[in-house]
Amino acid sequence: MLKTITLQLKPNKNARHINFEIELEKQGTAREWETLEEVEAVRLSVRGSIRKGSGCCQMQDHIRGYRARVRKADLPLFDFILYIWDKYHLNDLKAGTKQQEAILSATNHKGGASSYKEDCDFLASLDLLTDRGYKYGSSWLYMPIEAEDLAKIEELLK
Repeated sequence: MLKTITLQLKPNKNARHINFEIELEKQGTAREWETLEEVEAVRLSVRGSIRKGSGCCQMQDHIRGYRARVRKADLPLFDFILYIWDKYHLNDLKAGTKQQEAILSATNHKGGASSYKEDCDFLASLDLLTDRGYKYGSSWLYMPIEAEDLAKIEELLK
């Protein structure tokens, strides 16, 4: 399922609207990041753009900065889209198990591809580089979308 959602912005000399493309697609089976078992998987992908003259912006934080210009009636939708973008975007591409990702996130240690070795060294120092036989970063793991959020996403994409 793919849907484009356009939110008109309050008048201004610059950008006039935000376009979001939200896609939810079945991926077959994938290894789940908490249980490490094979499960049926769905991937969420969210993209956003703000047209400004001949240019275009697709950065979440930049789009988030337009919140004050979103019409009041559209704020719940805007907030929900950014929430699912932050939480679930490419949810089938987790480098670590739920425990590994939680430790890296809680310590603000996770810094992206440039710090993969540092992340591995940090997890090794906690004896968590390998969690139940899964070595951090050795393949992609799947983070399921919570049932309530999945229902809302599916409703949004109808």
